[in-house]
Amino acid sequence: MKDPTSLPDAVDAAYSALLELMRVLGEYRDEIVIIGGWVPYLIADDPNDPLSKHPGSMDIDLALDHKKLAEAGYQTIAGLLTDAGYKQEGDQPFRFSKSVNSLVVYVDLLAGTYEGTGESHRTQKFQGVRAGKARGADLVFEIEPTRLRRVGTLPDGSEDAVTITVSSIVPFIVLKCFAMEDRMKAKDPFDIWYAINHFESGLESTIEAFQPHLTKGHVVQALRILKDKFRSFESWGPNSVGGFDSALTLEEQELRQRDAFEKVQALLNRIEPSKVSDD
Repeated sequence: MKDPTSLPDAVDAAYSALLELMRVLGEYRDEIVIIGGWVPYLIADDPNDPLSKHPGSMDIDLALDHKKLAEAGYQTIAGLLTDAGYKQEGDQPFRFSKSVNSLVVYVDLLAGTYEGTGESHRTQKFQGVRAGKARGADLVFEIEPTRLRRVGTLPDGSEDAVTITVSSIVPFIVLKCFAMEDRMKAKDPFDIWYAINHFESGLESTIEAFQPHLTKGHVVQALRILKDKFRSFESWGPNSVGGFDSALTLEEQELRQRDAFEKVQALLNRIEPSKVSDD
């Protein structure tokens, strides 16, 4: 298994596009939050620490607050994206793409499931875009996101300081748990393990972050999925974490697999055992 994250140039291109998007969509900064594979890189890694090693991502996931974005500002989101060179992918209305350094970067626009269009609809429609409905995405806005300042290179080669809004760790883990249930992608359990290990002071900070939200339905559902995928040392979750980086030796992979299993078990046991029962 080779990932981290397979193509470094593609990761750099995606990060450059991410910074650009935060500038382009700055008018809606409070209603657009970064989710998905970039979250651990942004909230867990120290930008000044060369030993921070999260691999980033080759694509971009943005959560949009459809309830607040029903009314457009000075320009619509669709107009801003189009003006910046992003094109909507015909067969997937919620996906946009742009060529950055000769590499195609994909951007998925996602939204919560509460309110908006009816249950039979797979997207929320507003401001000229269709955002794909994602179970648990409403939590991204219910639990206060993190505001960060980052400096990086934009697609045009210029350097800029950018204010970005990133999902806090609880919605991030919830969304990753739902992703684990819907697909078989090793980076999902890897990102969960990495975030637990590196968010603020690590496991204790993650436990503390979960405590106020244990009665929320999506949190309860997600924790049950997490328990199922990390049920034993040999379960798919820990096994995927161990094998995620093929550059590691077999011994290092086994140690990482063990750590992933033990950290997730500690999280589940400490936050509230009754919330993650099999009932």
